[in-house]
Amino acid sequence: MLEAVEAASVCATTTVELSRTDEREARLAKLEVRRAQVMLVPPRRAMGVIQKWWAEHSQVERLAPEKLEPVRVGVVLVSEVEVAEGVKPVRWLLLTSLPVESAEQALACVEHYRLRWLVERFHYVLKSGCQVEKLQLESADRLRRAVTVYSEVAWRLLWLTYEARAHPEAPCTTVLDEFTWRLLCVASCPTETVAVAPPTQKAAVRKIAMRGGSTR
Repeated sequence: MLEAVEAASVCATTTVELSRTDEREARLAKLEVRRAQVMLVPPRRAMGVIQKWWAEHSQVERLAPEKLEPVRVGVVLVSEVEVAEGVKPVRWLLLTSLPVESAEQALACVEHYRLRWLVERFHYVLKSGCQVEKLQLESADRLRRAVTVYSEVAWRLLWLTYEARAHPEAPCTTVLDEFTWRLLCVASCPTETVAVAPPTQKAAVRKIAMRGGSTR
């Protein structure tokens, strides 16, 4: 599979912004993208292993698959070029059920992959900040409606956090209306006089975080 996509010609180039992590500084990365369609053939012993496992762990034998069919998947290889000395280049090998028959489709897969950390942060906020896993509801329908509401809250919190990181010193009026930021100031410190000027985005997000239990 890797040999097949490495042998393919470069179908597109793109430049993406890589965020800072514990292992690297933030930077712009120039990427070359290759694509291929491959057929994954199941191993010869696969069916015997699956049927044995099913017999040992399932009480419904008739649901065991009788045969594994080959699966056609798209493969996208992303390689960073023009890397500075001492910097480890980015290299992503992506498998997808989406079509990659054009450069645009391959680039769409790359963009989806780049959003994976943002999606993970959203679920972290949903579970940790909103504590949705602690809900004790009596039916799936109630849980579904609750998660819908909490998802809106989690998205809003995540958006505010990223806006504050991008523009920490900007006034919070760009993300909060006047009633909201004044109410936030009163709730954060009821004994203080409400500020005449709105706090910065960084300060407003910190006040929101403290209302949620953060001590930093």
